[in-house]
Amino acid sequence: MNWCPKGHDSDLSSDEEKIQALKTQRHLRSMNWILECDEENKISYISPHDHSKHCLRDAGLIELQKNRLFCLIEAHGDDMKGMSVDALENIIKNYCLLCDAEAKGVLGANRPFCNDSCQETFSSLKDLFGKENVVETVAGDPSIATWKIMKVDNNIDHQDLTTFEEAAALLTSTFGHRKKEFVSSIAFSAGSFSGFCNFIVFKDGELASLATFRIHARNTKVVEIPYVATDPKFRCKGMCKMLMNNLEKCLIEVLGVKNLILPSLDDTIPMWEQHFGFHRITYEELQDLFEDHNSNTILEFDGTTICHKVLTL
Repeated sequence: MNWCPKGHDSDLSSDEEKIQALKTQRHLRSMNWILECDEENKISYISPHDHSKHCLRDAGLIELQKNRLFCLIEAHGDDMKGMSVDALENIIKNYCLLCDAEAKGVLGANRPFCNDSCQETFSSLKDLFGKENVVETVAGDPSIATWKIMKVDNNIDHQDLTTFEEAAALLTSTFGHRKKEFVSSIAFSAGSFSGFCNFIVFKDGELASLATFRIHARNTKVVEIPYVATDPKFRCKGMCKMLMNNLEKCLIEVLGVKNLILPSLDDTIPMWEQHFGFHRITYEELQDLFEDHNSNTILEFDGTTICHKVLTL
């Protein structure tokens, strides 16, 4: 196994290199901690990772995702020193592929899911990846609209890479360049955001609108949608409504999800309430949705309020 991925290295110029880096990065997930190993490939040193201070291709350095490793350090501390890389890899693989949470019984389980619900939901979701679906447009509109659920995987090709780059660029331009790395990680399902997918509406082949989402299915099935964005060219044309209607239909009819949550700025809450059927969630509602699953795993942003919607057929 290659433990020295190129990640987002600026030396990556060709699509082939970018695609290979994404595949490697997907396998290791995030790249935020450094582990140094001895000659027997056992862990001897653990430290936070800083791209500017470390050469990621040095022999003996291993990159692992921040949230996974943090959980292990918190639970086992210095006991991890001396652990073999293979043993650590087996532990890492037992984080839920669907919701990014630590799977129950992680140190003894041999499947990367919280429970059967997460595994079944992931299987159904995976069947949807990359499939093109036609969207009904308004009467008299000759254009063609389609939607896809897209997620970086080992089948990524040049066209997919372009779409992911366009999605990241749209999120960056919509939510600010200071969040470029953050929103790009979500669009590319990188790092601790590996559970996120992109629901994208295309108009005449162009990326028109998208929502990033992640499903939590350990208890009640909940979908979080941290970002929704529409290309300026397609705004004020009902694209966001089209996006949400088709996403909700897919979630409830195919995946059996009945709860949506999303963070909203105060000035956009009336829009979500009046046009999309959301309401401001209470603390009690949030706890009920997640029960024994830590609700801190959902993304929250300063200056926003979590809104909730119950889906019905």
